[in-house]
Amino acid sequence: MTDKEKLEFVLGDETGEIDPGEEEKLPKKPEPEQKKRQPFFACVIPWAGDNILTVIIKTFSLLLLIGSLIWLKVTYDNYNAFNAEQQALIAAAKAEAERDPTVKLGVIDIPKAEIPKAEVKKKPKILDEYKELYEINNDLIGYIEIEGTMVDYPVVQVKGFNGKVDINEVSEKNNEYLHKDFYTGGYLFAGTIFADYRAVSNENGRAANTVIYGHNMAAGTMFADVVHYDPYYYGDYAVNFYKEHPVINYDTIYEKGKYKIFAAMQQNVNTSEGEVFYYTRTYKFDNEKEFVDYYGKVLDRSMFYNTDVDLKYGDEVIALSTCDFSTFPDKSIRFVLYARRVREGESAEVDVSKYYINDDPLYYDYYYEMTGREWGGRKWPAALLKNSQKYQADKKPAAQTSQ
Repeated sequence: MTDKEKLEFVLGDETGEIDPGEEEKLPKKPEPEQKKRQPFFACVIPWAGDNILTVIIKTFSLLLLIGSLIWLKVTYDNYNAFNAEQQALIAAAKAEAERDPTVKLGVIDIPKAEIPKAEVKKKPKILDEYKELYEINNDLIGYIEIEGTMVDYPVVQVKGFNGKVDINEVSEKNNEYLHKDFYTGGYLFAGTIFADYRAVSNENGRAANTVIYGHNMAAGTMFADVVHYDPYYYGDYAVNFYKEHPVINYDTIYEKGKYKIFAAMQQNVNTSEGEVFYYTRTYKFDNEKEFVDYYGKVLDRSMFYNTDVDLKYGDEVIALSTCDFSTFPDKSIRFVLYARRVREGESAEVDVSKYYINDDPLYYDYYYEMTGREWGGRKWPAALLKNSQKYQADKKPAAQTSQ
């Protein structure tokens, strides 16, 4: 071995040369990982590995893209519709020109679509003729009048009813004006004409069935004239009275109202006279069946009918209630006169020739005990009450329960 070879043998490790046998024993340097390629749509759709900012940007971009596509679709559809309408108008014009040669074809103006303005419902204002009365007494809700009679009075209502019926509360509120003067608030035996506490009347409208109370004064004031519609006590006078006064004017302080009289009944209010028909407890109807049931019972008891004045669900009705001393003066009997509001577009005129007396109205038990009579059953024409035949009622109606 030469000196050079000896030197290389000794210094071989220092020169960086590695014995081929030892090379396999050394750790290998790891090769760099190749990045996985994402699909194309991952550019716009949030993908695994995206940071929060990237997800937000992609989501916003995706929504913007979808919105743009929808807008393009709507625009395209509108254009097609516009174009179709234009073509239809042109075709119509051509057809008209062929029918009439004197018609000249020209530029057709396509009418511009106008967006209807939203109607703003104005809050009703108190009618001028009732402002002064309202200043005197804020419980004023309206005015009732039967032209040519003594019935010509303001109507009040104690406010505060919230839809929850407490009989004691209702009785207390209704009795407030029983002997209270409208103008001074002091004691007055004749009291003031008042509407039932539950039949709320305000700027939003009127109740479906408003019972209005008034005394039957011996002097002929308040509701004394109301009983003159009784043909069984007043005979021909009552018939003529109806024919001369078939309409009641009942305005609220916000709007006018005319009502056609269609029924009158005599009814007990104490159980000592027998089963009670609680006509005072009904002020609203949740459905047509309730409406038909209630007024079917009223018509059963009515002393007269007029086939010119019918009833249907949705009608507004007033019932004038007063004491009746004609048959049993010592008993708690009421005379109740019913009238329904003139419908929109309907004439306020009444054909009084179609009035006739019911020869067998339904009375209360005490009446039949004292007279020995018996009710013969329902006889009024079905046309008086729309859909009355749809709802089968008992032959003898049961007493009205509380609402």
